[in-house]
Amino acid sequence: MRGETRAVPPVKVVLSNDRMGAFVLLEPECDVTLEDLRVALRREGVTEGISPKALQEAVNGERGIAYQVAWGVPPSESSMESLGRATFVLNYPESRGKPPEAIVVGADFAGSWRRLLSRGVVNAGASLGFVRSPSGLPKAVTVTGDEVPFVELGNDIKLGPNTALSADGLKIVSERPGIPYEDESGIGVLDHITIVGDIGPKTGNISFPGDISVKGSIAGGFSVSTSSNLLVSGNLWGSATARGKIVVAGGITAPGEFIESGAGITCKFCENSMIRSGGPITVEGALIHSVVETEDRVDVTGVGGRIVGGLVRAVTGLRANVVGSPMGIPTVVELGVTPRLRREVSRLERELEKITADLQRIAKPVGSLPRMDNMRLTRVKKLLQDREKAVRERLYLLKKSFDAMPKGRFEAESVLPGTRLVMGIDVHEFTSPIDKIIMGARRA
Repeated sequence: MRGETRAVPPVKVVLSNDRMGAFVLLEPECDVTLEDLRVALRREGVTEGISPKALQEAVNGERGIAYQVAWGVPPSESSMESLGRATFVLNYPESRGKPPEAIVVGADFAGSWRRLLSRGVVNAGASLGFVRSPSGLPKAVTVTGDEVPFVELGNDIKLGPNTALSADGLKIVSERPGIPYEDESGIGVLDHITIVGDIGPKTGNISFPGDISVKGSIAGGFSVSTSSNLLVSGNLWGSATARGKIVVAGGITAPGEFIESGAGITCKFCENSMIRSGGPITVEGALIHSVVETEDRVDVTGVGGRIVGGLVRAVTGLRANVVGSPMGIPTVVELGVTPRLRREVSRLERELEKITADLQRIAKPVGSLPRMDNMRLTRVKKLLQDREKAVRERLYLLKKSFDAMPKGRFEAESVLPGTRLVMGIDVHEFTSPIDKIIMGARRA
């Protein structure tokens, strides 16, 4: 009908890192025309090297796969011969040969670990090498119409594991954190290390940017930190921090220590410990007298899965076989609100208690005191009153905001006395056993 407009079909355009190639990806049952593809390419700045034949193949072809439809123009053979090829300068020339993937804990562990780290450590996106004098290289034309130096990796320089060329083709960059090196496979990054033995007096504290696998336990008083994932085949009695996941085959019993993960924590049991995660926390068996906080969910549903004592904070929800104990041990579960805000409320409540106590202490008659003391006490009282007002207002606004947040979901086969469940700001006290309880709604 006149006046109707055709909906823009879902066409995804992807450019290669060097912008020497453009691809289109059509969703299943996507009905497109040649003009639709051209519009999508123009929207992403693709103007050069477009093949009408490739466009037609994409229109008529199978959906759900990528079709290359545009090619950049490389330099001529004559310019290649006259100007030469790219020469790379490596940032870590001292790291020759692939590093060892495993180190055994023993008398020489400290020396082996020092030699490994002396090669240099990098995070994802770090530059491992660069093109010398790119202005003197032959020029290529990208699918977006830009003229760029042409970099062609030869037999002398190759990309090894966990590396790639930068978008402009002038750098070799790391795709994963780890130890950079050069060997016959090219420029690579070792993104994992296995330590065979326990972390303790013979190793000292361990820090490594890539994945760490500990074929043993982590002793109390010692720590392991990584920018990636941590796998422990034994028990965790010390501290551990990881931006990725922490997986402990045994249990976590680390009083006075701290365990923190950016992506999730899994263990067989957890006792008298403090653990915090940005991802889900899964405890196979007992979770006892611990402080557990996550921006995701907590799952304690394995054989013997129960939560006894301590404090559990989760945003999306909690599932457990048993919560609480027949002895009525205080067990607190707080859901729905991010642990960071819960901690802020707790901090402000403690501060308010202290301010109130301080005001009560100075609320005594001061007429007999020297004039300077009276003036000083008046100023202190005014400062405390102003701070008290600010803290109360902040607490009010925070708690009010809790009302608008999801309440989370609570599921348990059995809830025993002593359990205190807080969903948002709604408080539920359990004084008698209740079987098979489900509260709250699942998140979409």
